[in-house]
Amino acid sequence: MIYSYSRKEKPCLICGSLIRKKNSVHQKFYICSKICNDERRASLPKSLSLITKEYWIKKGFTSEQAKFKVSEQQRKRSSASVDHWLHKGYSLEESKKLANDWQRRAAEKSIPIELKRLYSHRCVEYWMAKGMTNIEATQAVSKANTLASLDAFINRYGEIEGKNKYYASCVINKYNLSLERYIKDFGEAAGTEIWRKRFDNGNGSSKVATKIFKEVICRLGDTFSDKAYFKSENNREFGKRGPNNKYYFYDFVIPSLKLCIELNGSFYHGDPQKYKSGDFIKFGGKEILVDNLWEKDKIKKKLIEDCDYTMIELWYRKANDFEMLVQQCVEIVTSFMKGKDSVE
Repeated sequence: MIYSYSRKEKPCLICGSLIRKKNSVHQKFYICSKICNDERRASLPKSLSLITKEYWIKKGFTSEQAKFKVSEQQRKRSSASVDHWLHKGYSLEESKKLANDWQRRAAEKSIPIELKRLYSHRCVEYWMAKGMTNIEATQAVSKANTLASLDAFINRYGEIEGKNKYYASCVINKYNLSLERYIKDFGEAAGTEIWRKRFDNGNGSSKVATKIFKEVICRLGDTFSDKAYFKSENNREFGKRGPNNKYYFYDFVIPSLKLCIELNGSFYHGDPQKYKSGDFIKFGGKEILVDNLWEKDKIKKKLIEDCDYTMIELWYRKANDFEMLVQQCVEIVTSFMKGKDSVE
């Protein structure tokens, strides 16, 4: 005996056209095509992740509380964070050790900085690899950096909204670069060490400058009680964020006196007595136009002078200039202290 079965057609869930089950692109629902299936998926309510502010705001938290909760969840998920291991049930000491071990192993496997620079459009090497000259590459980097400037935000969002977004991003960036944030993410000991390695090294201050300013503070003695910023074991340099969203660090700054002293080396700052416009200076394996060094120093000087500081530049040209520079710095600081006392 032969049985005949009727194949029922049903309407597509999206467009309503009649189709058989065997022709549906979905196992459960009657969907006639991939286009209809994409439309169905787009109409579904989005599932919010624990690491989105919207998820916590929907739970009844304020915007600031939601931001904190997202940060907390991210730390719990990151093996580099002490909170991650605490959440797994380890003690504080064990968590710090495990987080430090993970960071060390990650650093050993990390991509060399030279290779990273080849893939970053904010680095000269990236543009030179594309065939640009050193000057063209420097200009391209400068243009890329201006995308995060106040003018760029105003052009993108309008004056009022642009300013609000720019200043909000400055607050976030300032916190992300602060010691407080590193301690919160990695614990006090590890966070302080990582922060110091990142910001206290590699900002260009020489060992000679450190020795000179230590000697200056020593000679000023008890007559000097103001806070002075310069690079040393228990101190750090004074920094300002520039118009291109880049930090500029200064050799010796006394905020109470509005005084800044820059100690320029002949090689690293392109001494005008030794170099002329158009000359190139070799740094490691690359050449830098001396005009670019001068332009950078001009931006740096204008930045701090716009904050009502007086910036004095001294040149360290010879090894036997040490004593002369120490004496000059002492005299400069002393004169500014006398001026402050006379005003008071």
